[in-house]
Amino acid sequence: MAGSTFCLTGEFVSGDRNSVDTNLRLRGAETSPYVNKNVDYLEIGTLASRDWLYTAHGRKIEKALLLKRKGVDITCITERNLLRFLG
Repeated sequence: MAGSTFCLTGEFVSGDRNSVDTNLRLRGAETSPYVNKNVDYLEIGTLASRDWLYTAHGRKIEKALLLKRKGVDITCITERNLLRFLG
């Protein structure tokens, strides 16, 4: 995790976005408010609207998938999987 860059999207059950951001930074990660070629992980919050595709949340996912198709090494990770990884 240390040295990786995360972008957060959606709403999180583990806390508000600032607390999730702080938790990542305390573990040595960087965070970015935008999806770009320097982002390693797009962390997707558990709470989502059924209309997610039409929200900023959905736009970040679309951007990550577009970058992935262009060969950028970016991984979409759910909040649940990240929490499991963090233990």
